[in-house]
Amino acid sequence: MFSSGTVLLCCLSLATTALGSNFVTNLEAAIAEGQKRGYDTGVTSLAVDPVGIPFPCTLYSTTPAQSVHQLTPADVKVIGAIGDSITAAMGAKAGSILTALTEYRGVSWSIGGDGDVSNTGTLANLVKKYNANVKGFSTGTGSETNSNSRLNVAVSGAVSSELLVQAHTLIDKIKVDSSININTDWKVVTLWIGGNDLCDYCSDTNFYSATNYANNIAKVLDALKANLPRTFVNLVQIMDVTQLAPLSSLWCDLVHTFVCDCATTGSTADKQMTSAASKAYNTALENLINTGRYDTSDDFTVVLQPFPSGIELPYKNGAPDKSYFAPDCF
Repeated sequence: MFSSGTVLLCCLSLATTALGSNFVTNLEAAIAEGQKRGYDTGVTSLAVDPVGIPFPCTLYSTTPAQSVHQLTPADVKVIGAIGDSITAAMGAKAGSILTALTEYRGVSWSIGGDGDVSNTGTLANLVKKYNANVKGFSTGTGSETNSNSRLNVAVSGAVSSELLVQAHTLIDKIKVDSSININTDWKVVTLWIGGNDLCDYCSDTNFYSATNYANNIAKVLDALKANLPRTFVNLVQIMDVTQLAPLSSLWCDLVHTFVCDCATTGSTADKQMTSAASKAYNTALENLINTGRYDTSDDFTVVLQPFPSGIELPYKNGAPDKSYFAPDCF
């Protein structure tokens, strides 16, 4: 049984970015090798311009929520995020391989605050429709250490065993921010990680097991619960990264081999094993939340967001539609 907490957000937009263990190092190596060989990326990304979304919702004001289970977007005063290159929005606006390593945090799907919802459809911009003074959203470009990244502390290439460090970074940032009242301000934190674990799964099935993955997530959620009162956590399930395997070309195969061979260019057995692991990861998250350990008070809850588990590779005219992908083929 999932938590009863809900945030009434009408729409959500997901920007596709890169995955892969040791991602930055491996992608840099792949780019250098691809350019040496003269490969064409074959990718023209639609993400060069951020995509807006319709906003059919009626704006409203309500009595301030006293329980996380009554929370509305108008109550949210702080927004934060932890994760990997998806949350860092690496390559999200890249028009060529030369900018594929740039982190466009201002358009990050869960916390980007560039523009507004009409031209940049992000969770943060949806919340801004109800509370223009919400704090924490990231803008522009840069790493997690840039001041404009604010409470977007995601690290490209991160795996679940490294996420606890990010959680404590987020907690510390909130605690020292004099504009945030940690005890009274309602906070939404989005946690999404696991793609990089899967990309390395076949190299060490014990280390990257579903049990270890769930234990890593539990440590993070325990830390957030212990340190961040009045917090709603979006726990996002992962996608099956083996769906990227058909996105094949000289360039994509090269990048995938460097970055995520378990799921893409590896053996059939490796891909089958990795695909099964993605399902096991999601089941492990469901089982963790079903324990009810994060739904014991009125000031903290964790809600599982399952939408990535059903993501499928988009096709056009019988072939993968590369317009949905960044130049790094992710």
